[in-house]
Amino acid sequence: MNENRRLIWTLYPSYLLIIIVSLTAVTWFASYSARNLFLKQVESDLEIRAHLFENQIRSYLDPLDQEYIDSLCKKLGKETSTRITVIMMSGIVVGDSESDPLKMDNHAGRPEVLEAIAAGKGVSKRYSRTLQKNFMYVGIPLRIKNQLKAVVRTSIPVDIIDQEINNIQRKNIYGGFIIALFAAIVCLIVSRRINRPIEELRVSAEGIARGDFRLKRPFSKIEEINNLYDSMKEMAEDLECQITTMTQQRNEIETILSSMDEGVIAVDGREKIISINTAAAEMLNTKKDDCQGQSIQETIKNSIFNDFVQKALSGESLQEMEVELFPEEEESEEESSETASSSKRKNYMLLTWVYFGVMALILAGLFLRRHNKINRYSL
Repeated sequence: MNENRRLIWTLYPSYLLIIIVSLTAVTWFASYSARNLFLKQVESDLEIRAHLFENQIRSYLDPLDQEYIDSLCKKLGKETSTRITVIMMSGIVVGDSESDPLKMDNHAGRPEVLEAIAAGKGVSKRYSRTLQKNFMYVGIPLRIKNQLKAVVRTSIPVDIIDQEINNIQRKNIYGGFIIALFAAIVCLIVSRRINRPIEELRVSAEGIARGDFRLKRPFSKIEEINNLYDSMKEMAEDLECQITTMTQQRNEIETILSSMDEGVIAVDGREKIISINTAAAEMLNTKKDDCQGQSIQETIKNSIFNDFVQKALSGESLQEMEVELFPEEEESEEESSETASSSKRKNYMLLTWVYFGVMALILAGLFLRRHNKINRYSL
């Protein structure tokens, strides 16, 4: 069985989840974009450094002065915090700012070298077995008289790039947390502003169910909530008017029935007594309140009368019959005619179906229909 939740706890978590997911996506996208932008800038910077170094060693490649090239690589590499490597077309390293070229492997198969020869520029991010670090490499071909002589390669550790990206991500997370906290407070305020007038309308609806038809307009600028209040107010006024009319009609009917000398009993389809006037209660030697809701068979234990009631309820035409409810022994001839007439009125009840049928149908239909209508409005 699903548990009911308050509106505020239905709206607020949804808003908060949307904010968190949105901020997470924005933070990830911002970090990804910043990393790519930073790598592009580093790549461009390494390419510029390679071209600057290319101009300084061009004259030392033909004829080859390996010692000078290697010393220049170490000098400029230290000044610019850049690893500079000069690789001949055969793959032999003739200069490196970090290591002894004679101890280095053949670089002919390096991705950035192959790409530089084929496309004019080579870029690669990979692990360096020589320095045992992750590097970003940029290689450019060096030509002398339109003849490819060597590849100049510049590189920096990617760890520096990752460190900068981590700093950016950390700042984004802190900023996102502050924004999420602020947005959560705003969402809570908005959710409460939506929930408060609805809660006031709920209290007013409970008041209507208790018979209090005075509605207090909730303070809200939301059009739907104001429309709901107007509809509830109109319903309450209509319901109050109908209940007042029903009360007046009931009082009028009770006054008429109480003033009648004839006994009138109204029963429903289940043969339960729903109304009985004073005259009928006196004839049955009982009280009106004791008969309400009781079965007619339990109140009047007379088979002829009960058969007549069933026949009247099952038929569509009016029925009329005279029934002796409480038979007594023959009275003395010496009793006066007035006493006999009074006794006969107490022991005999003329049941006219005009009263029994019509009044039963009117009262039963009126009470049941109004009672159901009140319940529907209360719900």
